[in-house]
Amino acid sequence: MDRSDVVAAINELAEQGCVERTPDPVDRRRNRVTITTHATGPARSSSSMPTPRISSARAVVS
Repeated sequence: MDRSDVVAAINELAEQGCVERTPDPVDRRRNRVTITTHATGPARSSSSMPTPRISSARAVVS
């Protein structure tokens, strides 16, 4: 996956409230991406597909 594709995907997830992007305190060129409680909440009953549940994750995007 190309870096620009990753950034676009994270931007979309951030707009939906599924992830939160914060500056890395050690390296200002990086952002820390954290999954929010919105993304880990209960599955919507109106959906016919099961919603994946994520307990905890953290990624650093440089």
